[in-house]
Amino acid sequence: MIPPCPKELALGKSERRPPIVLARVSPNIGDMISELLFPVLELMLMAILVTRGIELVTPESLQGLALLTLISAVLCWALASAGFALLYWQENPGVLTVMGQDPSASLSHFLWLGGSAALIWAPVLLLTVSTAPRRWKTAVW
Repeated sequence: MIPPCPKELALGKSERRPPIVLARVSPNIGDMISELLFPVLELMLMAILVTRGIELVTPESLQGLALLTLISAVLCWALASAGFALLYWQENPGVLTVMGQDPSASLSHFLWLGGSAALIWAPVLLLTVSTAPRRWKTAVW
């Protein structure tokens, strides 16, 4: 039995109630990794692979670097947008019918999501492009 506090004795209460303990929400680390870390790593890997793949066919020049940056950015944006559409479809296959009702709004929504993901893939893309001259075979920077 918990001894009463003086304030409760003055109010005529003989027993003190146990304190209310608020439940602490502790996130499961496995959920955090699967829901946050893996998608971020996938976007970063996508930026590296797309840029390195396009690097093979662009000329080894300053104009080639600009072209590499532009093409890689557009492709990463499109792939990230398509990835979000795929995630929506995996969560609820009925979303395809809703997307079919207003395709332009759906397209703009997924393009906006892909553009928002540029916060993750764009710095990696720029770092990959900036190191491209190191891998040049014929031209010298």
